[in-house]
Amino acid sequence: MRRRLLVIVLLLLGVVIGPSLAQEPELTFKKVAIFPFTVLSKTPRNHLGEKVRQEFVERLKAEGFVIVSPEELTKELEALKEPLNENLAKDIGRKLGADTVIIGQVVIVGEAVSLEAQIFDLTARQAPVILKLQGTGVSSLTGLSRQMAGEAGLRILGKERLHRIAVKGNRRIEADAIMGVMQTREGDLISPLRLREDLKAIYKMGYFTDVKFDVSDTPEGRVLMVIVAEKPSIRSITFQGNRKIKEKALLEAMGIKTLSVASENVIMEAIEKGLKPYRDKGYYEARITHKLVPVTPEEVNLVFYVDEGGPISIKEIKFEGVQAFKPSKLKKLMETKEKGFPLISRFTGAGKLVQQNLEADAEKIGAFYFNNGYIKARVGEPKVDIQGGYVYITIPITEGPQYKVGKVDIQGDLPEDKETLKKKLGITKEKIYSREVVQKDITTLTDVYADQGYANADVTPLLREDEQAHTVDINFDISKGKKVYFERIEISGNIKTRDKVVRRNLRVYEQELFSASNLKESMRNLRRLEYFEDVKLSTSPGSAPDRIRGALLSDRVRP
Repeated sequence: MRRRLLVIVLLLLGVVIGPSLAQEPELTFKKVAIFPFTVLSKTPRNHLGEKVRQEFVERLKAEGFVIVSPEELTKELEALKEPLNENLAKDIGRKLGADTVIIGQVVIVGEAVSLEAQIFDLTARQAPVILKLQGTGVSSLTGLSRQMAGEAGLRILGKERLHRIAVKGNRRIEADAIMGVMQTREGDLISPLRLREDLKAIYKMGYFTDVKFDVSDTPEGRVLMVIVAEKPSIRSITFQGNRKIKEKALLEAMGIKTLSVASENVIMEAIEKGLKPYRDKGYYEARITHKLVPVTPEEVNLVFYVDEGGPISIKEIKFEGVQAFKPSKLKKLMETKEKGFPLISRFTGAGKLVQQNLEADAEKIGAFYFNNGYIKARVGEPKVDIQGGYVYITIPITEGPQYKVGKVDIQGDLPEDKETLKKKLGITKEKIYSREVVQKDITTLTDVYADQGYANADVTPLLREDEQAHTVDINFDISKGKKVYFERIEISGNIKTRDKVVRRNLRVYEQELFSASNLKESMRNLRRLEYFEDVKLSTSPGSAPDRIRGALLSDRVRP
């Protein structure tokens, strides 16, 4: 069996005793000596031979081959006492440590250009290869050179396609996961450039200390073996220094488990997740580091060291780009507050920074702008700066111009007079555009259609902005769909009250048209009975598109 070792890479130093950086994966391919091409023409054109050789050098370098330096070749050629031939080229190649030698010639007769190259494998594993291409005009020589150089790279490695890709040495990481990050597939020709990228991709998975590629010729065909050495697995996980948050809560937040591979990427991701509970409690200066303690060659203990720091308070909240509103007005919208007097802050929670609340505050401010005509307003991600034990928050805002309400219209399926519908809209009574009012109008129009049995009516507001006048025209587009009937109304949770008592207070009935108003009246009637703590109604599709099922649920029965 003929084997060729292509890659030896990725020795990760010190992975068991602590975090460290591995060297960049390095891929070594065959070393090639490319001699200047001889030029045969009526006039001296030796520079063309050097140009062809340079095209070969650039292409094969890009493919990952090691090229014998031109200086070394020139020195050997100058020492020759006879013209270069096949045997002399081989001798020079061996002397310079090459695995392959390429010699060739360019023949120019009139407009006809012929390019020929001979490839000799000095390891004697492959028979000599002769490549020939022809073109018209000297200008075609560049294209011929590039085409032949690409073919030469394939011939040097052997043209056989990969029959199979296999993985060896993996214990916990599935072979499919490894092959899934590779570009090389079964049936492909071997590409040094692609293999180099595959090598990096496997390494970046973060699960291996060593990765090698081995290509071999077998009776069934060419096989690429991916040989990996996995990082040790985690036997135990412990914490030191955590007081405010229990070990169980930290483990749950981190999502890291024993028996998993001790991947640096996974551990760092777990640390970032573990900091979130501290930030939620206001401990923004908390830090977590880790250490891997070797137990066996295949196992390590993972120790997290927690420096909780102290709780920090919000000293200042400020806004960038705000002109339309006073900062105090925007602050009133926020749940996140600046720290006030210690006693008051202790009871109100003012001064405590909770990331989730801060993100929600940014959304509230954005909604406030949209409801006050600033339809192009953008609220950026809040910036958190920690200095001297205090938090300083800056919220960037781009306001844009304020837009007023322009023309308001309704189109589509209209079950009644358009002007009658428009009188029910709230946005017609507003001067400044408000997204909240438009949303309420959508609900109003939907209920109008739902009262007539169109439970699936769709109302879409079409907006047209006038950039000059700063107005917004609103056109409610309505698609009523088909009328829907109640197929069945199911009642549950009424332990003491009979179904007939509940149904007697309903204003919706089985096999009758859907009605939103009657549904709401039914809910009010049931709540007035004071038999139930709460009453909920849900709907689901029935046996046909025009059928719907209702489920009436009482959460708790009053004593």
